[in-house]
Amino acid sequence: MVGYTVSPRIEWLYSEQRRKIHGHKQRIGGHSSADFILFDIIVFSKEEILVLNRISNELASVLLKKAKKTQYDREVYVYGLELIISTLAGMLSILAVSTMLSDITAGLVFLFSFVPLRLFTGGYHASTYGKCFLVSNISYIVLILINNLIWKTVGIGAWVALFVVISLYIAHNAPQVNVHQNINLNKRKRSNRIVKHILVLDVIWIAYLGFHHYELMCVAILSVCLVAVFMLLTNKSIMKGVMES
Repeated sequence: MVGYTVSPRIEWLYSEQRRKIHGHKQRIGGHSSADFILFDIIVFSKEEILVLNRISNELASVLLKKAKKTQYDREVYVYGLELIISTLAGMLSILAVSTMLSDITAGLVFLFSFVPLRLFTGGYHASTYGKCFLVSNISYIVLILINNLIWKTVGIGAWVALFVVISLYIAHNAPQVNVHQNINLNKRKRSNRIVKHILVLDVIWIAYLGFHHYELMCVAILSVCLVAVFMLLTNKSIMKGVMES
């Protein structure tokens, strides 16, 4: 029986959590860095982190059973499966929340508008899968609450202007690289081209929703805005200006 592969990344995630808990905080203008990261407050235990790793190892064993692969290949499989499972779990949780809110269509529109851009724009990423799960669901709930408050009162012109401004920001600044990523210039250019293509498709998608379901169009535009928010959280120059003001 093949032993479980606990990737260095998993161990790093846990040790990083412990470091934060024990008070290693950078002081910024009298506040801790955590004060400026809205969702960086939830702790995921080592046992919970390893559950995902264990499931990924089991699946990797099945996939590699008849293949001659190295230990490195196994670690790549495990890491890829961790990402797939955590992403699917996050998407299913969004659909579950939208079902509880009696509007699964809004959840589908959110996923369709948010996920493709989010994959290539970079930006803030939680340091653990547990935080990522919570960030995704909390962000979706807040987005729906905001949409319910304003979609009837904001005119189509304002929504279009908002979408244009946000799209230009994303197209110009994507991808935003966070501290956990190491992306070379060629990959950045490729990601930027993909983002621009996705934004063109979003124009068609949002125009279609505008003609057929105004409220869902607003959900789609707010979803694109959320992508920009996550990008802003890792845009050091902008965040520095916000904190200094």
